[in-house]
Amino acid sequence: MRSGPGGVCLGRGERGKQVIFYSFDPITGRGRQLAISQDIQAENFDVSPDGSKVAWNAFDPVAGLIRLLSFENGKTSELKIEGWNALSSLDWAMDGKGLFVSSVTLRDSTLLYVDLQGRANALWHQDYPETWGAPSPDGHHLAMLGGTQDRNVWMLENF
Repeated sequence: MRSGPGGVCLGRGERGKQVIFYSFDPITGRGRQLAISQDIQAENFDVSPDGSKVAWNAFDPVAGLIRLLSFENGKTSELKIEGWNALSSLDWAMDGKGLFVSSVTLRDSTLLYVDLQGRANALWHQDYPETWGAPSPDGHHLAMLGGTQDRNVWMLENF
């Protein structure tokens, strides 16, 4: 569940291959159905700060696509991120005007800021195969996953 507008939470239920989003109030429980999606395949989705839409990776390793589902009209749109693929995590910027998205390979990762037109700006690159960026509630800071890895070969004789 993610926080939405006015203290309302958004809950997610599953029925077959459908993912159904509902409004959710901590006192009264599940509210009205907001939208249904057929293609959210993983837990990696994020609800916009204003609670009006949800974003997730299309999980096509070549495409570089993010899907957006509007809770206002139930329609899905796509953001094609030119020049980037193998998208992993995504988190909304607190102003709702873009997302922090990671592009990963087996050896490295790049944290991107992607606006709602699909234009990507590389923020950080590291020689570690995972990263993400999560903004602070005020939008002034960004927590980023970083890591290091060593790859060594040792030869032992007369062991």
